Amino acid sequence: MDVQNAIKYTQWFMAFLAIPHRYKRKLSTKKKLSSAVGLVVMNVLIFWNISFRSIDMLTVERNFDEKILLFAPWSFLVVINIKYIFMIFRSNDIIMIIEHIKMDWIEKKSPEEELIMVRNSQLCNRITLCFMVLMYVSGSLYNIVIPFVIPILLHSKPNTSDRIPIFDGYDIFFNAQVSPIYEITFCFQVYAVIIGFSILIFMCHLTIVSVTHACGQIQIINYLIRYLIADIMDINNIHNKISMIISRHIRVLSFAKNVRKILLELCLLEMGASTVLICIDEYCFLKMLETNDIANMIPFGMLFVCLNFNILVLCYFSELLNSQFIEIGTESSMTDWYRFPQKIRSYLVLIICMSQRPQKLTAGGIIDLSYGTYIQVLKTGFTYFQMLRAADLKKK
Repeated sequence: MDVQNAIKYTQWFMAFLAIPHRYKRKLSTKKKLSSAVGLVVMNVLIFWNISFRSIDMLTVERNFDEKILLFAPWSFLVVINIKYIFMIFRSNDIIMIIEHIKMDWIEKKSPEEELIMVRNSQLCNRITLCFMVLMYVSGSLYNIVIPFVIPILLHSKPNTSDRIPIFDGYDIFFNAQVSPIYEITFCFQVYAVIIGFSILIFMCHLTIVSVTHACGQIQIINYLIRYLIADIMDINNIHNKISMIISRHIRVLSFAKNVRKILLELCLLEMGASTVLICIDEYCFLKMLETNDIANMIPFGMLFVCLNFNILVLCYFSELLNSQFIEIGTESSMTDWYRFPQKIRSYLVLIICMSQRPQKLTAGGIIDLSYGTYIQVLKTGFTYFQMLRAADLKKK
């Protein structure tokens, strides 16, 4: 397994989402032009989708439940668009992270180091693949099965030849029932959905690939510390090894700092948006349950799982990153440090001190992502759900 296999999903998502590669100056004019066109298309599609939904929400009279059902996808699209803007803003930092990973793969020095990196890379690819399947399936169910397939299966319009639009809003400006306008709007909507969920997946994948790579480098450092005692009789060799350990430690600390910088705004946005979306999703699921609408409950249930899994991924890998750095200090203290020369002992003390600093991912530098944060988001979402339900009961 080589570096290309380790970052294949990263490169695929960056190409698909047209994340600009300003950091690489060697790109050909053709690739630069292709990236610029793709960037414009992505933003136009997302803005186009948000605009039609916004106009439909503002111009059509609806009851409270219908407004909530429309507000959920609208807010989801707005959040995705903001995430995409932040990704473009941080594109140089993302490319630097990828280059850092490539360099670490090139500089691996032994089969043991390669084995550690391969194991973490395979874990990253498996989790990313599972998340992709979960998100794309739930997104397809919500955006295609609910508005398009289910009404056909239930024969809700048996006496009309009108085709069902994928969502309301297009008919305000033009007749979305005639060909080829119907097919164009349908394809645009499906492509916009794929883009939106790809942005969401890429954010989580960026967290996974960065943290698993950092964990792999930390495990290599622990491996080197564990076998440092084998060269205790060779003073020159032990100094070279401790120098390499310290340089690797500094390098992975710098890598983790860049990862936190990239995810700073994205994590803050994710925490706030997911809290609101979980609340709305719970409300919609409850409404479906009251009407025994089992068919529509399935997509809302899957979206609830996806939103929870999205936050859990961020919190879990934040905890994992912090615990792995602490493990460096633990491994240093557990070695036979008393057998080393005094100068080597002082180096180990320095490593232990550096490993005690918290290295968790943060949401905007305000909230440390942890299991406690995940529980708090769920509790807050449930509180908002109770408020929304109370407002609904009051209107009735």
